[in-house]
Amino acid sequence: MQQKPIIGIAAQNNALAIESGKPRSTFIRESCVESTLKAGGVPIGILPTEIGCHAVRNHRIKPEHWSTEEKENLYAQMRLCDGIMLMGGTKITRYYRLVAKFAFDNDIPCIGFCGGEGAMVKALGGSDAKSINADAHDKKGIAFTHPIFVTRGTQLHRITGKDEFMVNSAHTFSSKKIPKELIVSARDPDGNNEVMEAPSKRFYIAVRFHPETNYDRSEDSRKIFAAFIDACTAYRAQKAAVQRRKPVIGLMANTEKSSSRPFVWDEERDAVLQAGGIALMIVPMKDEQALQAQTALCNDVIDTTPAKKSSFSTARQTPASTPSAAAQPTAAAPQSSANTQDDAAQQLKTADEFALAKDFSNAVIWYTKAADAGSADATFNLALCYLNGLGVTADANVATALIIEAARLGHEGALNILKK
Repeated sequence: MQQKPIIGIAAQNNALAIESGKPRSTFIRESCVESTLKAGGVPIGILPTEIGCHAVRNHRIKPEHWSTEEKENLYAQMRLCDGIMLMGGTKITRYYRLVAKFAFDNDIPCIGFCGGEGAMVKALGGSDAKSINADAHDKKGIAFTHPIFVTRGTQLHRITGKDEFMVNSAHTFSSKKIPKELIVSARDPDGNNEVMEAPSKRFYIAVRFHPETNYDRSEDSRKIFAAFIDACTAYRAQKAAVQRRKPVIGLMANTEKSSSRPFVWDEERDAVLQAGGIALMIVPMKDEQALQAQTALCNDVIDTTPAKKSSFSTARQTPASTPSAAAQPTAAAPQSSANTQDDAAQQLKTADEFALAKDFSNAVIWYTKAADAGSADATFNLALCYLNGLGVTADANVATALIIEAARLGHEGALNILKK
């Protein structure tokens, strides 16, 4: 089963309690939790240290006053997450800027609402100011207050497929100075900036309205959440591949009658080493527990005995092409009628359609879904995307790990690469 992405919702402090001297508390909003769950993510709360949690904007405590240890404690939590969400609020905790900047610098998918949007803009050197016609935009509890006009060619336009759509509004401030890293992707009828995004990042979208409270009522809000979760899923897969940067590959030893002891061919060992893996011989034995103890040491196990090697070449239909410096993802046929593989085949088909349309950002998202579902072809095509920087930042280490995984799944092209 494909694991859901972990979404870190940056917690806020109870500002009123601090100002009145009451016991302090830290919270995340139920609307953010519920929307994340409905969209397919797993929400957790990111908790800053004592000094950061209570650094509201009317306090003198600023992020630059944090110690290195306090910052690392915050960043350690963020590294566990596949995406970051910044909530709205009337008094936004200053540490939100640290969270947003770390997400931006490390290309972690990040979305912010209302005051969270402001923090994402300010983290990069921007600023906000009183909205034009501010009173008309402070309409809490109303589902649809006014339309926003979306700029074509932006990520937001690709997500919604619309030039305009209706949103709620519960704010009196808007972002004014827009940092060079961001572009404005939507404005309201008064000309206030409603949505900003970072074209150079996989997903860094800051919205002044509240899609989290309109999730059930607005298709456009659901589309925004779905795109965010898709980006988080792709990021999770990339992290997993990087963590397997030095995978331990178990080679099932041969036990031919002509040999008195189990062995593996040097060319098989060398192929794993050249691909960046660590080769380990697995000794076949009747004792199942002993065999499992060996395989537990490995990230993957490849059975390269003669009988198994021949079955690899006949059990799957794979593309005849081999990768090159200019290789593009290629289509492939579904492998099985099992439910999970049916899903993988459909996801692979969707990915191929995006790839043929040169929309590699979306292709990577769907190749990742299919790869997580066990598709060898999707895993191999995803490797080509990382190898050639199609839809993602080129990363030879990630590409190598994915090629090894595709080979384990029996992909002919990947096996040929490893043999070379």
